[in-house]
Amino acid sequence: MELCIAGVSIRNNEWVQQFVREKVATVQVDVDKLDIISDGLIHYKMLRFCQITHLDVLGRNSLTPLISDRER
Repeated sequence: MELCIAGVSIRNNEWVQQFVREKVATVQVDVDKLDIISDGLIHYKMLRFCQITHLDVLGRNSLTPLISDRER
């Protein structure tokens, strides 16, 4: 059973880490698609308002140790 709160899934640590990795990979693919935009301002706005918001939600709502690559 998956529990999603504000777009962030809640489960055990390993599952949450995999969920975050998949979301980040999806955003990376979408960001690569924006390379065809030659206007810098439009490119920035597309990143800022369409893609970065996905990562912001994950960052605000996930526990830091679960989304960080740093070892403790």
